[in-house]
Amino acid sequence: MSKPVPQGSPNSPDSMHLSGCLVRAFWMIVGNVALLFCAFAILRHRGSFLSVADAIFWAIVFCLGAARFLDVVKLRGHTASGEPASTAHLRRYLLFLLAVSAILWTLAHAGAHFDVFTF
Repeated sequence: MSKPVPQGSPNSPDSMHLSGCLVRAFWMIVGNVALLFCAFAILRHRGSFLSVADAIFWAIVFCLGAARFLDVVKLRGHTASGEPASTAHLRRYLLFLLAVSAILWTLAHAGAHFDVFTF
């Protein structure tokens, strides 16, 4: 017979559900919006090639990858279709994240260099 898990403990179903929701909300929505804001800041930057926005941009990319890793490995995350996420899903996400982030970062720097967005 298994022992009941006390409410409020780190292993209780409610806290695991809440932490899973917060992690998923970060890597699905919040982190991606933050990346767009950083790309916009890079686009508007008129100083040297690299800025604080670049460091923040790549820190967010790292945090997005770490959040997805945590979701898949520790929090038993699921895919959009409701299937349990596997390490193959994690690898695919990480490759997609790095590719899209590199393209977005490059386009933001190119736009800043050519003064595409001036006002």
